[in-house]
Amino acid sequence: MVKHKEDSESEDADAACEPRFRVRVCMQRVFRDERARAYVCVSPRRRVAWLQRRLRRLFRLPPHRLLSRGHLLPPDEPLALLDRDDPVECVPPTPPARRARRRQCSLHCPFQGGSCFHESRHGARRRRFVRSR
Repeated sequence: MVKHKEDSESEDADAACEPRFRVRVCMQRVFRDERARAYVCVSPRRRVAWLQRRLRRLFRLPPHRLLSRGHLLPPDEPLALLDRDDPVECVPPTPPARRARRRQCSLHCPFQGGSCFHESRHGARRRRFVRSR
């Protein structure tokens, strides 16, 4: 299909008539300068993922999640969830929590007959019970 000039103008007019609203974006967890707070105009028909991509492109943001009033905005949801001037916060993803390494005690461990899984503080106790050769 060939697009005519009139068609593209009518599409632009439709886009201009489309109801849009502004959203307050807080990026204070990422930036410490004037980029920390901004307004962005969005369409309620778009999805949250679109806003994430737009913010990444506009402000060169690292990967992030969007929250509104402390609640996660899932990427597949429409922006119609938000009202005019609703706050949206960009939050960098948290790294996965580190698990404490557990080591199995040796067979000569006085605790649980060698089948215990104590934390590293147990390691100091275990050294006292090592058999001498």
